[in-house]
Amino acid sequence: TLATVVGHFDVLGAIEVMDESGMKKVKEYLPESWSYGISEKSVGTKKYKEYFGYFYNSNSVTVEPLGFYPNISNEFIRPPYGIKITSKSGYTFNLVICHLIFGESSAARIREASNLGRVYTYFEGRTGNTATTIIAGDFNLESIKKFKSLTDLGLPEVSAMKKTTLGQVAASNDYDHMFVGK
Repeated sequence: TLATVVGHFDVLGAIEVMDESGMKKVKEYLPESWSYGISEKSVGTKKYKEYFGYFYNSNSVTVEPLGFYPNISNEFIRPPYGIKITSKSGYTFNLVICHLIFGESSAARIREASNLGRVYTYFEGRTGNTATTIIAGDFNLESIKKFKSLTDLGLPEVSAMKKTTLGQVAASNDYDHMFVGK
């Protein structure tokens, strides 16, 4: 089922990747032109670590891993991970995959969200791809007001779906977001 969803796109970011075996399993169900990548290390806490991953159709795009946001001041429990994508037509953009902390209170989530503008600027500076960065993932926050560091840069949220987190019976929270440069 997951491979069917992945196959509808040319590039897809993955969070909560526990190890490479899940990525390999999905790849088995995709056409031969598909590949995947996984971050060079897992990130998180002592109790919970995950990798960032991505799938891509090599008939449509090439992908260059950019690695993790430097996280020098420990702004993130799981520093965001970036890739540079170039379409066969030559259009280049960055995809930054994020999974903000959930934690006991929203204070840690809000603190991490307040640093996302610096993440966006860092990856744009790495590649020189001005206003062509997508920053997306599970932000564990519903209120758009909490993403001021991104909206102040002129990045609108483009995710039209709401309540994308799966609950016991149905979709339960609006934690998944996507912000795109002009």
